[in-house]
Amino acid sequence: GAQNLTLLATSESLLVLSHDNQLSRGGHIGTVYHLDPASGALRARATLVPEIPGTALIAGTEAARAPGIAGARIRDARLVVVTEQLEVFVLDPVTLRLVEHHRPLSENILAREALILPNLVVALTHTDELIVVDRSRHAVVARQPVEADELVAFDPEDNAALVMTWQDRGACLERIESSGDRHTLRCGLDTNPYEPRYAVGGLP
Repeated sequence: GAQNLTLLATSESLLVLSHDNQLSRGGHIGTVYHLDPASGALRARATLVPEIPGTALIAGTEAARAPGIAGARIRDARLVVVTEQLEVFVLDPVTLRLVEHHRPLSENILAREALILPNLVVALTHTDELIVVDRSRHAVVARQPVEADELVAFDPEDNAALVMTWQDRGACLERIESSGDRHTLRCGLDTNPYEPRYAVGGLP
């Protein structure tokens, strides 16, 4: 019974990443399953074991829990998984063999979520920062204070991020430049599809 499931598909396979951000299950942070997309048969399985076991403090707080997964994506025929401590696992998406591993960049639980780009990992943190990690060097190359609820996208050419902030009357989509300048692109966005789709009465 995993708390979260992440589905990653290719033209020939389906990868299921199960992970629980609250409990440490046997000292690992997640399990990857490679399934046949037609039959659902299990082709391969791999367990992700963190370099630093046990619980960790959530950055900026006194609370602690087991670290979880901040982001996962298939890039350049590789499955890339980034943890909340900015530890990186790179696996062959067919055999699920570990082909590359990078140590955690933080002892604390730092990343709330992470985007995986061809050359970068971009993370929104619990300390209200935007952190940019160079994947080849596995080093932080930029960081700036950013208050946002969700990281939507990142433009590496302009070093600009799209973020979402949630308001009482809907969410706002904003663009944040590397200079710190912030531009609101649109507000009043409905990010909760449950109410109109499944509430009593259905769609208006």
